[in-house]
Amino acid sequence: MPDSADTRPPEVPEGLRAANENPWYILMTLYGEQENEQKFDSELHQRNRWAWNSWAGKNLSLSEHKSAPDISKELMTWSDRGSDIIEKFQQECGLRGFRGALPDPQRSISLRNLHFVNYLCLQGFVFPSEVISEGAYFSSGSSFRQANFLRGVKFDNASFSTVSTFRGAQFQRKVSFKQATFNDNATFTRAHFVGDVTFYNANFAGAVNMVSVHFDRNVKFVKSSFQGDADFSGCVCEGEFNLSKAHLVSSVSFLKSRFLSPVKFVSAKFQGFTYFTESSFAGKEHACIPNFSNCQFEKPTSFRQALFRDGYPDFSGAVLHDKTSFTARMEPTSDEIAEDGTLKGRTFWPRKTKQDPVRARESCATIRHVLAQQGLPEEAHFFFRREMYFAGRPSEDCAGLPSKKRSKGRSFSERLPYLLFGWLSDFGYSIQRPLVWLLCLWAFGGAAFWGYLASCCVPAPPGVVERPMGTAMALSFSNLFPLFGFGRGALGEILDKMPPVLQVLSGAQTVLSLPLLFFLGLALRQRFRLR
Repeated sequence: MPDSADTRPPEVPEGLRAANENPWYILMTLYGEQENEQKFDSELHQRNRWAWNSWAGKNLSLSEHKSAPDISKELMTWSDRGSDIIEKFQQECGLRGFRGALPDPQRSISLRNLHFVNYLCLQGFVFPSEVISEGAYFSSGSSFRQANFLRGVKFDNASFSTVSTFRGAQFQRKVSFKQATFNDNATFTRAHFVGDVTFYNANFAGAVNMVSVHFDRNVKFVKSSFQGDADFSGCVCEGEFNLSKAHLVSSVSFLKSRFLSPVKFVSAKFQGFTYFTESSFAGKEHACIPNFSNCQFEKPTSFRQALFRDGYPDFSGAVLHDKTSFTARMEPTSDEIAEDGTLKGRTFWPRKTKQDPVRARESCATIRHVLAQQGLPEEAHFFFRREMYFAGRPSEDCAGLPSKKRSKGRSFSERLPYLLFGWLSDFGYSIQRPLVWLLCLWAFGGAAFWGYLASCCVPAPPGVVERPMGTAMALSFSNLFPLFGFGRGALGEILDKMPPVLQVLSGAQTVLSLPLLFFLGLALRQRFRLR
């Protein structure tokens, strides 16, 4: 060995203890430590896992054994291997300069403030009691892949200097990563969190992979920082998802994620591209209405084919990028249903919300404004129609919303213009509705005039009118279009000789036809993109 070689043990950062001074770490690495991930020894890992799981399973119940079916045999070997493990443990303690007895599996596993110099691989390990790794420092990477944590887990203030993975890990109780630091990529793919999870004020310097993670309870990333890409694609969040005040520097993806409880992104800052494409917001026990209030989106964001079942997202005070995209229709197309059968019978936007109509109207107005800036009149008009619809709804028209959360609504007289606008023209979008109303108005007036001109009622006309049916229809038609001057000739003379009640009807026809013609013009303008 060269004289310059340093044989001293690695320096332990201030405030930390060497991992080899901890009985649980000695038991985890009973047959030796892994040097690094590149020189990973699978046979050594298997021997270490068998020893640990044999110790971990000696006091577990049958149901807890079943929670780890892939390694259940390892959990039931203590009676055969216990004496060998105890002997080996004492031997290793002597070699590593530690004095102590084999820990009790029912005691908390304390890894607090430890410095893990070597690569720590705990893949497939079962942890029978609470794991406390507060302030731990992982220098050479760590793997908790497919580990099973039967009790609570605390990684508060822990630091992962290189790649860390929790792929497929099972967390049966509460998990805490408060103020944890991940200096490299962190992977939680297909992990399952049964209890509450918190990443409060956590710092992710590398990429974060949480693809297909299942959260049974509440999860919090409040004030967390994501410097690399964050991928939450395919996640299922049954509890509240809270990303408030988080800072996301790079791209973020929630592709095909499902949220089943309230979602909060309040005051979050998104600096990269953001994708909520094909995500679903549909509450089980509570309404799932995503709250993006005071958010800042600095790059394009996609809400394409996202399903909002309970209400419209809250964008109050939010800054949306000009290229933010939304699906501007209710029903999915046949092609979309063929590609994803779960879309059948569902709508992208709720017809009736579980939120205050005032808030729903404000959200629709915000989305309409963004789409109008992109020069998308058809898409913008869709949200204009939804905006007008909610303007005509009373505040009581919000299923399941407590009265204290309802805003003071408009009176019926204030809402009536919006209701008429919708009934008569689908808020300026329908060509058919005003035409049908005009046809009804023309037919009603024609029938009334014909009854008089054909002497079917009292009073009768002063003389005989030839072709009373044609004259009545023509007179009714002229009343609907007074601007064309059809009633200035003989029709005007006939109208002057009619009784007052029919003259009033004639005037009413003219007055009522004007807004209908206006609505028809709006629909034609919208349909043919006229300026």
